Parts: sequence; C-alpha cells; structure tokens
Amino acid sequence: MKNRESWLWEMTKQLKLKVFKPNGITLDLKKIKISVGFPVSGGAKSVGKTIGQCFPRSCSTAGVNEIFINPCLDKSQVTRVAGVLVHELIHAVDDCQDGHKAVFRKMAIACGLTGKMT
Repeated sequence: MKNRESWLWEMTKQLKLKVFKPNGITLDLKKIKISVGFPVSGGAKSVGKTIGQCFPRSCSTAGVNEIFINPCLDKSQVTRVAGVLVHELIHAVDDCQDGHKAVFRKMAIACGLTGKMT
C-alpha cells in the first residue's frame, strides 16, 4: 500500500502530463517536494482552514519548492486534493513570485481551476 506522499507524487506526475503540459505550462518535478503536513498557520482551524501551502525554493536547503497538503484532506476527497495540489503546483511553477495575481490566475484557469483563487 502506498503512503500519502507517494500517492500525491503519483497524482503530481499525472497532473504534469494531463493538465500542465497540454496547457503549455512547464512543471519541473526536480524542483518540487510534496509532503503531508500542517501549514505554518491556519492548519488546525475549523473555519477558513489552510489546506495547502507552497514555499519558495529559497526557503529550502534542497533548493526545491516544498509543498505541504494538510492531512485533514485525504484520498477519499480525490477531486478536492487534486484541486489543492494543482493550486500549489502553480505556485511552484513561478517559485511563489506572483501570489494569486494575474500570472497565477491565468495558469489556474488554464488548468481548470475556477472561483476565488485563494
């Protein structure tokens, strides 16, 4: 049986091939690490909970974007986990430079995300 991180990694590889690449978005998997863990803040709140977080490469001694998916989400919520993962991977594409502004929004819409971009 796979653990959560390997499950997320397999999903990431599929998202690269089936979502990012067809939309002309380069996702460098060598620059990304994905883990399950509580975000720095807001991860344990009952309302407005932070469910994913991406850190810029400058914060990592390995020089990679560190992505954390809140353990309150699990693979029984596949669609929601995929959406959160796509959101955080988009942050990794631009190394967390644009926040949720125009560049982020353009990529998010191309990848199928809708609604409020935060």
